[in-house]
Amino acid sequence: MAIEGMPRHASTHAAGVVITDKPLVEYLPLAVNGDITVTQYDMDTVAKLGLLKFDFLALRYLTIISDTEKLIKKRIPDFDITKIPIDDKDTYKFISSGKTDGVFQLESDGVKQVLIKLQPECIDDVIACIALYRPGPMDSIPSYIERRHNRAKIEYKTPLVEPILKSTYGCIVYQEQVMQIFSRVGGYSYGRADIVRRMMSKKKTEEMKKERSAFIAGALKNGVSEDIAASLFDEMESFAKYAFNKSHAAAYAIISYRTAYLKSKFTREYYASLITSVLGYTEKMTEYIDECGKMGICVLPPDINTSDVYFSVDAGKILFGLLAIKNVGKSFISAIVEKRQESGKYTSFEDFVFRLKDEDINKRQVEALIKAGAFDSLGIRRSQLLAVYQEIVDSAASISKTTSNGQLDLTLLMGSDEVNASMPKFKYPDIPEMNKKELLSCEKEVLGMYFSGRILDSYSRHLSKINPVSISDILCGKIKDKQKVRVAGIVTSRTVKKTKNGDNMAFAGIYDGSGEIEIIAFPKTYEQFSDLLTEENVVYIDGTVSKRDEEDSKVIINNGEYLTENSEYLPDDTVTKRLFLKVEDTNSPIVSEIIDTLKGFKGDTEIIFYNCKTKKYVKASGLTISVNDNILSILKDILGADSVILK
Repeated sequence: MAIEGMPRHASTHAAGVVITDKPLVEYLPLAVNGDITVTQYDMDTVAKLGLLKFDFLALRYLTIISDTEKLIKKRIPDFDITKIPIDDKDTYKFISSGKTDGVFQLESDGVKQVLIKLQPECIDDVIACIALYRPGPMDSIPSYIERRHNRAKIEYKTPLVEPILKSTYGCIVYQEQVMQIFSRVGGYSYGRADIVRRMMSKKKTEEMKKERSAFIAGALKNGVSEDIAASLFDEMESFAKYAFNKSHAAAYAIISYRTAYLKSKFTREYYASLITSVLGYTEKMTEYIDECGKMGICVLPPDINTSDVYFSVDAGKILFGLLAIKNVGKSFISAIVEKRQESGKYTSFEDFVFRLKDEDINKRQVEALIKAGAFDSLGIRRSQLLAVYQEIVDSAASISKTTSNGQLDLTLLMGSDEVNASMPKFKYPDIPEMNKKELLSCEKEVLGMYFSGRILDSYSRHLSKINPVSISDILCGKIKDKQKVRVAGIVTSRTVKKTKNGDNMAFAGIYDGSGEIEIIAFPKTYEQFSDLLTEENVVYIDGTVSKRDEEDSKVIINNGEYLTENSEYLPDDTVTKRLFLKVEDTNSPIVSEIIDTLKGFKGDTEIIFYNCKTKKYVKASGLTISVNDNILSILKDILGADSVILK
């Protein structure tokens, strides 16, 4: 009982820093916690002493902005993110579009919907959106949006609050506004107003009853009726429990605006930095790389002669960062890039190994680089490199050891040509390259994704018929719990477990290029689909989404089949009968141009135009075509990739 209620240990605030004009020991006692100097008083006592306390937040997006700026400066040397205009109309249009994935504070589905309805036109709108989109203030969002678009709806309880609430269309949005209302309406000093604001946020009921009377008394002196003052106080008390301070929201909004500006105007550099920021988080990397593909941005595979340590940009394409390859350390990757910059590109695999022989090279790292396809540009097949790389690495290590022992052959002293001449000549075995599935499986092992080709590309005809959903859509919450879905992909893993009754059930992974999800097969379905759920099988699954708190979504299998490759798929079963084309207006000249183009591709696929103007579907009478990759490419060039859909 003597120690009950005593602190269990001394904890340290993750970001709190106390700043004083004189040495801290003149104001409060200090202590050492680990290797950090800390105050012995807690945060509340520090505040009561009147000392200045800042919370310094470490934000990943600050690094993303900095990295993007560095990439941009490679082609625009004088670019400065702090000098960009804060009133760029195109940036606000981009924010209002809701296409804000990867934009600080604005990437959740909920806030996207708010942005689309709000249509921000200035930084104040973005600040307000960030402050409002949190529990409590969210209730004010509909009213804020309505007043934003219809100023006639703006009302003020008293003219005294109009200067305070004008910028937020009559809505209380910020803690600072609460303090200003206490000051202007209730006659409070700002110091006292801040104390009351804190009382409200701490929900100190008894103390607030006293302040309510004091506020009403002050309001009466300023010509505000008791009813209006009471109503205003109640509104502030309810709001202040969750209110955000404007200074914090404004700082966040600037970062949001800058990331939106960079994403919309320097998309490639921004995405390169965005992907770099999630190195080690394969699912997020895959999601961002998949987004690049949807936007027509090419992300090139890792290459020993072009890739940097991190993701970078060259000639409008994103270069894969070598550090994203598993089992390869940063120091080794840095050495690879440095030697390339110092002495030129690597001319062969042997050249690479011998130049790096003194840089702690090991076989595991070299194998990972081979499996990732980093040496493909050197003209040797991955299968050949995997067959002999150990011998080449051993030979380089042997020469390195001989050199370090002083047993240096005279030819090694005669210049680079002689050194190269003295290197062992390796004859690569004449073996075929691994098949596509094997190549992609190697990439999945070391990159966490199937990179050089989509595993499902060879099954496109079957996929167009069954129309599966994207696994990434399930994982990011677009598809809800208990919803029926169809997913397709390659089975990446399977674990069989026993139930309490002794029956077998399985947990399998399936990957479609956008993400990987767990498939659950209970005993009855496992017995039926055990062969289907075998690693490396390419399948489609009909199932039900299962989502539990704090866990990734899963799919419970109900049915499933093997996917059939294009070369084996029966045309009568697979020809897509309708091609949907989205156009602004079916009476526009571009529609006539498309029809004239399609007349040369006779077949049995119907053409359906979607008229964006009338929001109606219109069938192209008497026109059916044969669909192939060439015609789809032509149509996508004319209308855009999102406006051409086979279904």
